Amino acid sequence: MPDLRKTWYTVEIDLSGLFKVGLTPGSPMNIELLAVLLTIIGVFSTVALNSWMTIKATQAATMRIGADLATLNESLGEMYSQIIEGGVGIEPINPVQAIFAQILQSQMQNPKEPKEITRNEAGQFSDNS
Repeated sequence: MPDLRKTWYTVEIDLSGLFKVGLTPGSPMNIELLAVLLTIIGVFSTVALNSWMTIKATQAATMRIGADLATLNESLGEMYSQIIEGGVGIEPINPVQAIFAQILQSQMQNPKEPKEITRNEAGQFSDNS
Protein backbone atom coordinates (compact mmCIF):
# COMPACT_ATOMS: atom_id res chain seq x y z
CA MET A 1 0.00 0.00 0.00
CA PRO A 2 1.45 3.38 -0.94
CA ASP A 3 2.16 6.03 1.67
CA LEU A 4 -0.76 8.46 1.20
CA ARG A 5 1.14 11.36 2.74
CA LYS A 6 3.71 11.33 -0.07
CA THR A 7 1.32 10.74 -2.96
CA TRP A 8 0.02 13.64 -5.01
CA TYR A 9 -3.73 13.97 -5.43
CA THR A 10 -6.10 15.89 -7.64
CA VAL A 11 -9.51 17.03 -6.51
CA GLU A 12 -12.18 16.08 -9.04
CA ILE A 13 -15.57 17.72 -8.74
CA ASP A 14 -18.44 16.41 -10.87
CA LEU A 15 -21.45 18.75 -10.98
CA SER A 16 -23.45 16.80 -13.59
CA GLY A 17 -26.49 15.71 -11.61
CA LEU A 18 -25.20 14.79 -8.18
CA PHE A 19 -22.42 16.57 -6.39
CA LYS A 20 -19.39 14.29 -6.27
CA VAL A 21 -15.85 14.94 -5.06
CA GLY A 22 -13.04 12.50 -5.61
CA LEU A 23 -9.28 12.28 -5.12
CA THR A 24 -7.11 10.49 -7.62
CA PRO A 25 -3.45 9.61 -6.98
CA GLY A 26 -0.58 10.80 -9.12
CA SER A 27 -1.65 14.42 -9.57
CA PRO A 28 0.13 17.59 -8.47
CA MET A 29 -1.95 18.22 -5.24
CA ASN A 30 -0.50 17.18 -1.89
CA ILE A 31 -2.91 15.65 0.67
CA GLU A 32 -1.40 17.76 3.48
CA LEU A 33 -1.97 20.88 1.42
CA LEU A 34 -5.57 19.82 0.84
CA ALA A 35 -6.05 19.20 4.57
CA VAL A 36 -4.58 22.61 5.40
CA LEU A 37 -6.77 24.32 2.80
CA LEU A 38 -9.91 22.57 4.06
CA THR A 39 -8.99 23.49 7.65
CA ILE A 40 -8.48 27.14 6.69
CA ILE A 41 -11.80 27.17 4.81
CA GLY A 42 -13.50 25.61 7.84
CA VAL A 43 -12.01 28.12 10.26
CA PHE A 44 -12.90 31.10 8.07
CA SER A 45 -16.44 29.84 7.50
CA THR A 46 -16.87 29.30 11.25
CA VAL A 47 -15.61 32.82 11.99
CA ALA A 48 -17.85 34.27 9.28
CA LEU A 49 -20.90 32.39 10.57
CA ASN A 50 -20.16 33.43 14.16
CA SER A 51 -19.73 37.07 13.10
CA TRP A 52 -22.96 37.01 11.12
CA MET A 53 -24.88 35.48 14.05
CA THR A 54 -23.41 38.07 16.44
CA ILE A 55 -24.45 40.91 14.13
CA LYS A 56 -27.97 39.51 13.80
CA ALA A 57 -28.30 39.02 17.57
CA THR A 58 -27.09 42.59 18.16
CA GLN A 59 -29.58 43.92 15.61
CA ALA A 60 -32.42 41.99 17.25
CA ALA A 61 -31.44 43.23 20.72
CA THR A 62 -31.19 46.80 19.46
CA MET A 63 -34.63 46.59 17.86
CA ARG A 64 -36.11 45.10 21.06
CA ILE A 65 -34.54 47.81 23.25
CA GLY A 66 -35.81 50.50 20.88
CA ALA A 67 -39.34 49.09 20.99
CA ASP A 68 -39.23 48.82 24.79
CA LEU A 69 -37.99 52.41 25.10
CA ALA A 70 -40.79 53.63 22.84
CA THR A 71 -43.35 51.78 24.98
CA LEU A 72 -41.80 53.20 28.14
CA ASN A 73 -41.87 56.71 26.68
CA GLU A 74 -45.57 56.37 25.83
CA SER A 75 -46.50 55.02 29.26
CA LEU A 76 -44.51 57.76 31.03
CA GLY A 77 -46.25 60.39 28.90
CA GLU A 78 -49.65 58.99 29.88
CA MET A 79 -48.66 58.88 33.54
CA TYR A 80 -47.41 62.48 33.52
CA SER A 81 -50.57 63.71 31.84
CA GLN A 82 -52.68 61.92 34.49
CA ILE A 83 -50.62 63.48 37.27
CA ILE A 84 -51.00 66.95 35.77
CA GLU A 85 -54.75 66.48 35.36
CA GLY A 86 -55.01 65.32 38.97
CA GLY A 87 -56.58 61.96 38.27
CA VAL A 88 -53.83 59.77 39.65
CA GLY A 89 -56.17 57.79 41.88
CA ILE A 90 -54.54 58.42 45.25
CA GLU A 91 -56.51 56.90 48.12
CA PRO A 92 -58.17 59.32 50.56
CA ILE A 93 -56.51 60.36 53.81
CA ASN A 94 -57.10 58.12 56.81
CA PRO A 95 -59.35 59.99 59.34
CA VAL A 96 -57.26 58.85 62.34
CA GLN A 97 -54.11 60.14 60.69
CA ALA A 98 -55.88 63.43 59.94
CA ILE A 99 -56.80 63.83 63.65
CA PHE A 100 -53.18 63.21 64.71
CA ALA A 101 -51.98 65.71 62.11
CA GLN A 102 -54.37 68.37 63.49
CA ILE A 103 -53.21 67.71 67.07
CA LEU A 104 -49.56 68.03 66.04
CA GLN A 105 -50.28 71.26 64.13
CA SER A 106 -52.10 72.79 67.08
CA GLN A 107 -49.24 71.89 69.44
CA MET A 108 -46.73 73.41 67.06
CA GLN A 109 -48.74 76.66 66.81
CA ASN A 110 -49.16 77.00 70.60
CA PRO A 111 -45.84 75.94 72.10
CA LYS A 112 -45.76 75.37 75.85
CA GLU A 113 -43.01 76.31 78.21
CA PRO A 114 -40.85 73.35 79.12
CA LYS A 115 -41.33 71.97 82.61
CA GLU A 116 -38.42 71.61 84.93
CA ILE A 117 -38.44 68.32 86.76
CA THR A 118 -36.05 67.91 89.66
CA ARG A 119 -35.15 65.14 92.06
CA ASN A 120 -36.20 65.20 95.68
CA GLU A 121 -34.09 64.09 98.64
CA ALA A 122 -34.95 60.43 98.03
CA GLY A 123 -33.56 60.65 94.48
CA GLN A 124 -36.95 60.40 92.78
CA PHE A 125 -38.20 62.84 90.15
CA SER A 126 -40.84 65.27 91.43
CA ASP A 127 -42.98 67.81 89.62
CA ASN A 128 -42.57 71.41 90.89
CA SER A 129 -45.76 72.73 89.30
